Amino acid sequence: MGSVVLNPRNQSVDDLYLYAHCQAAHPGGVTVLAINAGTTARELDARMRGERYTLSAARPDSPTVQLNGHTLEAADGGLPPLTGTHLPAGRTSLPAASITFLVFPDAQNQSCR
Repeated sequence: MGSVVLNPRNQSVDDLYLYAHCQAAHPGGVTVLAINAGTTARELDARMRGERYTLSAARPDSPTVQLNGHTLEAADGGLPPLTGTHLPAGRTSLPAASITFLVFPDAQNQSCR
């Protein structure tokens, strides 16, 4: 997420918090941060395809974190590869108690030039 903050169209409601920023390395690109602090899954509309990075855990105090359903484990003392999954346009589910980055490098947002 870059330093330019955008106003997400869907405002945060209940236990779902949305933040949007221009991407630092992709002019016109947008990243949306969706924090589902609730105890049930939530739905969100993705207006275009992109990439998805969902961080979740079995319990909020768990020492183990998963990225897109795969446990993150340090490799050689450093960060493991952080690989996103394909996000098609349309409805997407956000698991309960999760943090999701939705990356849209081809958004062509005029505020992100």
